[in-house]
Amino acid sequence: MDNNRRNIIVIKIGNSGSVLLIVMMIITVVLSIALSRNEKLLTYYNELTSLQDTQQGYIYCISALKGITILLERDTNRYISDKDTFAMAQVIPTEHGNISITVIPLDSKISILGLLSNNKDIAERTKGAIVNLIPDINDIYLIDLAKKEEFFSLEALQYSGIKNEKRKEIGFLTVENTGGRININFVEKKVLKAYLPEIESAADEIINYRKEKPFKDISQIRNVPGITDSGYLAIQPYITVESSIFYVYVEALVKDSKTSISAIIKKDKSGKVEIIKYFEKPNELYMYNAKAEKSIIK
Repeated sequence: MDNNRRNIIVIKIGNSGSVLLIVMMIITVVLSIALSRNEKLLTYYNELTSLQDTQQGYIYCISALKGITILLERDTNRYISDKDTFAMAQVIPTEHGNISITVIPLDSKISILGLLSNNKDIAERTKGAIVNLIPDINDIYLIDLAKKEEFFSLEALQYSGIKNEKRKEIGFLTVENTGGRININFVEKKVLKAYLPEIESAADEIINYRKEKPFKDISQIRNVPGITDSGYLAIQPYITVESSIFYVYVEALVKDSKTSISAIIKKDKSGKVEIIKYFEKPNELYMYNAKAEKSIIK
């Protein structure tokens, strides 16, 4: 009897140990699954949070873009300069980051459409300036490109035979129609010297003059030391102090998420402003030389 009881007890103890082992294994598996699910949930949460931050960034960017169009519509001056509110690079703080805005008048660039101008002087001046700024450029390809109505952005010029180290020079150009005139309140020194060789020697004086006193009328450039009457008459048809087409770059930082958009906006003679091109993944080609020259970004 004792032996049988011992056997029964051993069996019972053995069964209890097996059950305990199985329970522990189940708990381990359950914990592993729970931890795995928690990790996935945490990943999903982080992804969702990042998407929310990105979405908030886009909302900020679009709101800022609309704000710029309103400022431009309200601006009734017959001239623009880097002292205008809309033209100043701005960083606006937000609850979880900031918004930076840059507006670049494209009348300060050389339009490749000038190559097709019926005005022979504009066509030759445009070609000469482009080759001067970017010697490696394939001007034949550029003319063919300008003839196509479907090209949309400045990136198209990246395939015009320019060496990699010179690609940032594309920022001196634009694919928008500027009418062959350069805004003397914004034009960068290299562009001024290339497009207006008649007053090349006075380029530094022009830049220094406008820093203190923006040109309100093109005739005021005659006040700059070194500008002769003959020089002024030679450049008069190709300069302006007005701008009607702008590149706007907006970047929003929300926590660790960075979002950016850009657009081309146009202001007609009645003062109405509209967005004619919009980019959610902007190329910063227009920004290179604006930063380098500090003509807009302070």
